[in-house]
Amino acid sequence: PPRRARQAPFTVLVNIYRGADGNWFMLTGVEPERDWQRLLQVIERPDLAADPRFATAEGRAAHAAALTALLDEVFATRSWPDWSARLQAAQLSAGPVLSTEQAAESAQSAACGAVAAAPPGSAVSRTVMPPLWVDGAARPEPRPAPQLDADGPAIRAALAAGRSPWTGGQGSAAQGPGRDDDGGR
Repeated sequence: PPRRARQAPFTVLVNIYRGADGNWFMLTGVEPERDWQRLLQVIERPDLAADPRFATAEGRAAHAAALTALLDEVFATRSWPDWSARLQAAQLSAGPVLSTEQAAESAQSAACGAVAAAPPGSAVSRTVMPPLWVDGAARPEPRPAPQLDADGPAIRAALAAGRSPWTGGQGSAAQGPGRDDDGGR
């Protein structure tokens, strides 16, 4: 199905909202009734539980646009750090929506090794690490990108000879141009 607009989500418990400080955050409630009750306490609006439009998960889904607008107003009254503390205290899952720069500098990115120092001679100081690697194998070290057209002559020669530059023409996993022993760049 096509992506739904933020203003009309399937559920207001899984959506992004903006705090008074302009920072966006994502709420990810997974248990509709339990998390709805917790959210009402966090936003200090227990009266919404009595609103017939919002009394059930089905009602909240049917009136998601109106409820999102209401929550937008509420969340705009406090900063993300304030909401974060309140949501965490209520055991509701939420996290900041970060820019690329913020994500690269975050403690979480550093802790999980998602970002590393770029190799010498790179145009940038930090680089994104591969998100997947074989368990038990050493994680590849960052390397600079190849020079423009570094593999071009080998690729063109293989194509001119009627061979695949990637499989050695044999349909095998032979080492292709510019690739080293681990098959990567």
